[in-house]
Amino acid sequence: MRASYAIALVAAVLLGFGAKLFLFSAPTAVAHAPSVTIDTSDIQRHVTNLPVHKYHDMSFVFTAAD
Repeated sequence: MRASYAIALVAAVLLGFGAKLFLFSAPTAVAHAPSVTIDTSDIQRHVTNLPVHKYHDMSFVFTAAD
């Protein structure tokens, strides 16, 4: 008798879970990749008005040897 209750309970849970999946399923999202490509070499050739940092270069300054 106990086994029939357990089987009925498992069947009810499985039916409820299946109904939930069927009735409340989320729509599948579809991603569309853009077909536009960016030509980075063309962008780098036509760059203007970049900020310039001026600094006092002391790389090859040597002190006088005594």
